[in-house]
Amino acid sequence: MPLVACPKCGTESTVPAGDTTRCPHCRVHLVRYEHSNEWISPAEQLFRTIAASTQLLIEESRDCAIASQVEAARHLPPEWNLEVGQLLPGAAYTLTITPPGPVNVSAALTPPHAGHGWSVRIDNRDRGVDFPLFIRGGAEAAYFATVADAVDAAITALTIEVNDPRCPR
Repeated sequence: MPLVACPKCGTESTVPAGDTTRCPHCRVHLVRYEHSNEWISPAEQLFRTIAASTQLLIEESRDCAIASQVEAARHLPPEWNLEVGQLLPGAAYTLTITPPGPVNVSAALTPPHAGHGWSVRIDNRDRGVDFPLFIRGGAEAAYFATVADAVDAAITALTIEVNDPRCPR
């Protein structure tokens, strides 16, 4: 029978047939991690599964944002800016749209995921507000089937924010 070392206390023990065991010393339940054949705790297995899923989502968002950049730029008015990037390290990639001029307002378009379309968040740093676009008549976030629809909605929202008399210039 193969030996397995407990990741918590380091005790080595023989592994019974099957995919689960317990450390004889600290009684930690161990499972075989299918991707590396290591013996780890169920909590570590869950952590690794979530981390891998998150990394996949980030990579998919990056690929989608880069692939959609040219189409999105076609719908922007002259002198508006479009960038691909992460708003925070470890977050999904977005297309960030900023209007021209000395404004402190932007829109972040997040690529489709989890069965939803493109989403749009408006960040008005002058007023200290950051909000998603919502569907008409409710408190449900709006999702857009195409990047062109999302860009058009973002332009409309940014134009309203920039022309709001409460925004300092």
